[in-house]
Amino acid sequence: MDEKTFHGAFANTLSEAEAAAEFEATATHDSRNVLRDCMGEDGRIDLNAPHAPLLLIGGEEDQIIPAHLTEKNFKAYTDAASLTEFLPFAGRSHYICNEPGWQDVAEAAYQFIERNSAATSVGAII
Repeated sequence: MDEKTFHGAFANTLSEAEAAAEFEATATHDSRNVLRDCMGEDGRIDLNAPHAPLLLIGGEEDQIIPAHLTEKNFKAYTDAASLTEFLPFAGRSHYICNEPGWQDVAEAAYQFIERNSAATSVGAII
């Protein structure tokens, strides 16, 4: 991904200057095989199987995995005895864990862990 694509698709809620600085500080070249590997048998998830508490976080302005798609994934988990939650964040991009306000996302994840570390039942949308 080049700097322009990084800003437009990945860190689209940042200014051009902020995105350029973040690109320089954090972007790494990766292999397209990473995504290809997810498409095969190794990437399959049994959405009906019991699972540990699962929090799916969505950025409202995410151009790569929009919050509505994350919510759709949340709703696809069907095991009634497993805890699954979806938490959208307004105004956030795919760069949600590094953009301004990342502390709110980290705090929400921490609170989820604290609330549900021993949980084994009923999922909810919050």
